[in-house]
Amino acid sequence: MSAAGRATMLAGSGELERVTAAFVRKFPQLKAMVPGASPMPWGGIVFLRIAPRVISLLDYRLGFGHTELYDVAEGQLAP
Repeated sequence: MSAAGRATMLAGSGELERVTAAFVRKFPQLKAMVPGASPMPWGGIVFLRIAPRVISLLDYRLGFGHTELYDVAEGQLAP
């Protein structure tokens, strides 16, 4: 499987605080790994939002290199 999409950098302190707080909740070990890991933006770390557009599924059962494309935005197979 592979995917293509559009990536945008997260910006704004409110959005960054929400994302970093979620990371610390999900991975509490970050507190020991990242100095000052708190629900605050972390210096030197970039967070990206990736919106998938197309997913390519490779299925060798249907022949060597057979792929099917799925347009995520439209919810259908791409032409």
